[in-house]
Amino acid sequence: MPFDFLPPEVSTPNDLDLLVLRRVRDALTEPGSWARGIYDLGNRHCAIGWMQVFATGGHQIERISALYIRPVLPWSLVLFGRRATSATDAVILFNDRQTRREKVVAMFERAIRRAERMERTS
Repeated sequence: MPFDFLPPEVSTPNDLDLLVLRRVRDALTEPGSWARGIYDLGNRHCAIGWMQVFATGGHQIERISALYIRPVLPWSLVLFGRRATSATDAVILFNDRQTRREKVVAMFERAIRRAERMERTS
């Protein structure tokens, strides 16, 4: 089956999204794992770069960004006068504006809590 590689606790799209969010958060907590201004540089990745490592594709990255991450970002996400045009773009802009990876990890923590709340209410 196409999704046999998934752990048994993954039975819904929300479960899969939570798995990706947690794996990205865990990867970002490792020293030397975070990049900004570039998707990947060897074993270092930005937030979207890590999502590309763990997600099933671009549609899942955009869904995760739209449902869980963008709602927990600052409302006035602006970089050099440019506003985010998509949820994925908002994640990129947030990542690249940070000077410490802990702030990006905290963003994923907030997104995970949001996803868990949404799972309980569905």
